[in-house]
Amino acid sequence: MHHLFRNVKVIRSCTDIAAGSTVYQGAIVDTRGFRGAAFEAILGTLTTLAVGNLHVEGANTSATTDMVDLEASAVAFTDAQQGAVLLCDVGRPLRRYMRPVVHRATANAVINSMSAYLYNPVQAAVTHSTGDYVMGSTFLTEATTGASTGS
Repeated sequence: MHHLFRNVKVIRSCTDIAAGSTVYQGAIVDTRGFRGAAFEAILGTLTTLAVGNLHVEGANTSATTDMVDLEASAVAFTDAQQGAVLLCDVGRPLRRYMRPVVHRATANAVINSMSAYLYNPVQAAVTHSTGDYVMGSTFLTEATTGASTGS
């Protein structure tokens, strides 16, 4: 049985970006050792007439000045999509370093969070660290009912 989070590295790119109509660039993610990267943006409150998009930038170095838009990576949103989840999946990336970018235009838009999911590792199993903001995980196979022993 394959457990998802033994094959996917989760990296939080940002949280709680205040209302604005500016471009927000998430953290740069190193995709080395993975054959794919998916990016997620969760929208918060959108003011009437707010529009924008999530897209992905990439580069061969981690320098922010080298980042270029990945063609056809834009996922658009409008004010009718408050609370929406935007996803962009880059299979077999040609550039090692990538980051999610949200363009917010015309009216205020809140970004609740952005995350990166590195998947299809060259070598399993994937480990998570507190630096990635993953505080814990568990793996169950044929779980039965009973106390979770969590708090």
